[in-house]
Amino acid sequence: GFCAASVLYFSLAYAVLTETLCVFFLSWFVCLSVRWLDTFNKWDLLGAAISLAAGVYVRPAAYYFIPLAVMGLIGLTISKKSRSLGKQSLLFFVLPVIWLIGAWQVRNYMQTGYGGFTSVGAYNLYIWNEDYIAHQNGISVTQAHQQLHAQLPENFYALPATEQVRTYKKLAAPLLKQSWKHKLRQGPRWAAKTLLGNNYAHLSQLVFGKEITPSQALNQTASLPRPWLTGWAEKLLFVVTLLPIIGIILLAGWGLWELLKIRRTAALFLTIYCFYFWAIGSSFFGAYTRLRAPFEFVLCILAGLAVCFWKKRGPHQAGHTQKLPETKI
Repeated sequence: GFCAASVLYFSLAYAVLTETLCVFFLSWFVCLSVRWLDTFNKWDLLGAAISLAAGVYVRPAAYYFIPLAVMGLIGLTISKKSRSLGKQSLLFFVLPVIWLIGAWQVRNYMQTGYGGFTSVGAYNLYIWNEDYIAHQNGISVTQAHQQLHAQLPENFYALPATEQVRTYKKLAAPLLKQSWKHKLRQGPRWAAKTLLGNNYAHLSQLVFGKEITPSQALNQTASLPRPWLTGWAEKLLFVVTLLPIIGIILLAGWGLWELLKIRRTAALFLTIYCFYFWAIGSSFFGAYTRLRAPFEFVLCILAGLAVCFWKKRGPHQAGHTQKLPETKI
């Protein structure tokens, strides 16, 4: 019910987006991972590995979650003191993920000479300094974007992929050194925008039929979408769609707290999962609301858990939880 009522997922229905497909695969990854923590069925773990790899192919932002997942499996194996769990983790998660992701990296090396999974990371290191350039020079983010592209070497896109990546990193290094204080100052605001944003640019396009350009939709670095809040109807829509988001987050916090009491390992996994995608979606200028999509469904599930706890125990018993034993292997 919370997923169906999600303002974010509704606003993303305006087009066919990679985020939607990525969320589909990541939701299976989360489902199978949580079920595996309860059953330790090897096929659930293999399904989780395949689902995560599929999500990485759609949106490379999921790529860096793989090391976190492997570290989590190592930690779980140590805490359970189980060799069979370690062997299962290696055979049904680590090796399948390495094979599935590594195959593409081998392909890249054979085709282009670049051995990484994707060159988008190097591109982002450079282009994600747009906000800093705009702030320093008193220009718009769109103008800063054009300026950064203009500074690339002549015939840059004709260079081999390896050389392009090297150039991006070389140009990005001094900018990152200069802008880190600016990025730290803006970090809390970007994190708040990612978590609380209602994707208002596209929401107003859906509801009011307003025309927007890609630069308007993607380069919203201000705290509020002021260009669209021009009349009482627009302001009312903004408030009405913001309140459910705040409600889901508050309920999700309650649901997570209750889950920690009865299924600590699953609760920690969901917490790490959400914080990873929240952090990676808030670590650059603009902090697009749609980058909450990979963990919005987890917030919805946790909010649903809170409601289920409340209904099962009743309001007068909300603070009392019976601790259930963790599944043993």
